[in-house]
Amino acid sequence: MASSRSDFLKQAAGAAAVVAGAGVGAGALAAPASAALFNPKEYLLLDGVNVGQLVKASGGRQELDVVVADFDADGNPDKLIGGLSHGTEFTFQIGAGMSKAMYDWITDSMSDPTVRKNGSVVAADFDYRELSRRSFTNAQITSVTIPRLVNAAQAIPAITVGIEAESADDETPSSTPVSGAKQKKWLCSNFRFECRGIPANRVASIDSFTWTRTLGAAGASDDTSDLSLTVAPGAWAAWQQWYDNFALGGDTSDERDALLTVWSLTPQVPLFTCSFGGLGIHTLVQESVLTKEKIELYVETMTFQKK
Repeated sequence: MASSRSDFLKQAAGAAAVVAGAGVGAGALAAPASAALFNPKEYLLLDGVNVGQLVKASGGRQELDVVVADFDADGNPDKLIGGLSHGTEFTFQIGAGMSKAMYDWITDSMSDPTVRKNGSVVAADFDYRELSRRSFTNAQITSVTIPRLVNAAQAIPAITVGIEAESADDETPSSTPVSGAKQKKWLCSNFRFECRGIPANRVASIDSFTWTRTLGAAGASDDTSDLSLTVAPGAWAAWQQWYDNFALGGDTSDERDALLTVWSLTPQVPLFTCSFGGLGIHTLVQESVLTKEKIELYVETMTFQKK
């Protein structure tokens, strides 16, 4: 009995070590047995400074290239393993507990396409010892996704940030202690949408939306997905008036600006704001006879500001 128990513990410890060495974002730590033995935390470092604990990280996975060295007489390829390469795209999910440097990177990136950062994603065990490190260089933010906002109880949300780096590589972990600010809780129900001519605080939900940057030979171009809102009956008349004038009436001068404010668990403390410019209403659909109306707006510009 003692021998079999010892063998089991050795196997379990070995499985945990394999999971720890799998690196960040490679599907590691997903197995329940491993999770019971090992509780990893992932931190983001920007220009050598720990900016806090991530909700989740993925990307930069290493791959061995497959090359065709030659063909035989029948035309079948002779394949060989080539060099080791890393993906250069990463996705980070961040909450409300990151340091100011992370949010400043988002804000600055939306106005300046030249802003780039070097950094690392570090995985640490429950004792905060560094177990693995994946670094990237010259990274640029390419997308920012705000989660769905709705006046109802929900799980802890996260902002999703996509980046594209010039290069990425795994480095030898230092095994030294790693710590940073833990994620703070915030709710998707504490928000306020303000737009000229529309009664404030009458929006029941806002679907998830994304700001994206496309990198091309001619330079960078930005775009923001449509805003899809569910509005309360008390605001229908104002939305209908805008729709009739702008969408049906063709008054292109009636594009509007809007401000979205999201609060933390305490309504008196703003968490972040999204400012929208050049909004145009193009869809107004009554989803329910008495209670729901869906509004869709196109967006020309968007900025993000952490409070």
